[in-house]
Amino acid sequence: AARTQLERVLTLAAARPGTSSNHPEPMLETEDGGRSWAEPVAGTGRCWRQLEANSHRCLGVVCWHLGDNASAKNHYRQALRICRQTEDRRCQATAINGLCVIAWSEKSPAEAWANFEQALRLHEEVGYRRGQCRALSNLGDVAIYWGDYAEAKRLFAQCLPLCREINEPWIESGVLNNLGIIADRFGAYPEALTRLHQALDMRREIGDRQGEAEGLSVLGLAYHHMGDNESSLDCGEQSLRIIRDLRDPFMLAFV
Repeated sequence: AARTQLERVLTLAAARPGTSSNHPEPMLETEDGGRSWAEPVAGTGRCWRQLEANSHRCLGVVCWHLGDNASAKNHYRQALRICRQTEDRRCQATAINGLCVIAWSEKSPAEAWANFEQALRLHEEVGYRRGQCRALSNLGDVAIYWGDYAEAKRLFAQCLPLCREINEPWIESGVLNNLGIIADRFGAYPEALTRLHQALDMRREIGDRQGEAEGLSVLGLAYHHMGDNESSLDCGEQSLRIIRDLRDPFMLAFV
């Protein structure tokens, strides 16, 4: 249903009604959910182009969630092309981030890394802090995949204060969890437990049940590495209960 609705909006935006008459320009949604008029830069059709780019971007998200990566990439690339024409750098960064996520899901870490770096630069240029947090976190994930834990820690260390500055607990909890995993890997168990408990508490606070199950599983491994098998078993049992409640067969296989 969402895909059909967005395709209708895209068709309307591509037609650009009213650009050769006195019809009003469409209103665009702002970051805080409000509405505002788009400021034309190079002609009265600019806001229709912005709407067309946003429709492509949203369709990219929907198609990716539906497992249609080819269509998702096509929509993100169309959005990127239009955003470059309208010099909308924030939109460019968002479209590039979408392509990064697909590359990452398709196990193309080099492509994902290059695109995440490009998205980070654009987010820094326009001062979009949430975008910077997301890009830094994603780059850290790729660094972990490559086994470059020093680089991962450096990226997560940059990301953490930004997350706290803008109150972004979803990204922050993931960063804390990853820092805990790295500490556990190198035998820094007190640091690992501190980070993992911080991440777990935050995920419980925001109601991230899947993240809570993942965090308990990782925490259980840390306790096991310390030789505290009782705590490890307790964490595993808590994680298992949550996963069964969520009915997630993929996660269930890893507990």
